[in-house]
Amino acid sequence: MINIRLFFSISISHYATPQLQKMDFTSANEPDILKTVGLPLEDIFEKLTRCNDIGTKKQFRTFFTERADEIMSASVKIYPNVCPYSSQAVTIEGKKNAIVSTKYRYRIEEILSHHNMRDDVC
Repeated sequence: MINIRLFFSISISHYATPQLQKMDFTSANEPDILKTVGLPLEDIFEKLTRCNDIGTKKQFRTFFTERADEIMSASVKIYPNVCPYSSQAVTIEGKKNAIVSTKYRYRIEEILSHHNMRDDVC
């Protein structure tokens, strides 16, 4: 049996909007930004700007990643329903935790470390 839990959440608008402005594009509104959650950054950029230039999309990814590296780990919220799935509780039940995500591995590791949960995930 596999348990799937919502592990953490961030507001992508904190990262996308400033980067769009930095590139002289009109800021997107939060409802439009939220519709892009889970998409690759280049696709997010294209959906928000209707610009499909490969170089510009790569530039957005670079700017977005740089900003996220600065502030993401500290801004992630761990939802209360995650706590019962700590390593101690899961070990008793003989289960393991894992994360499936489109985020970079180093970022997930930073987030887990920031919230003292690094040992809770295999």
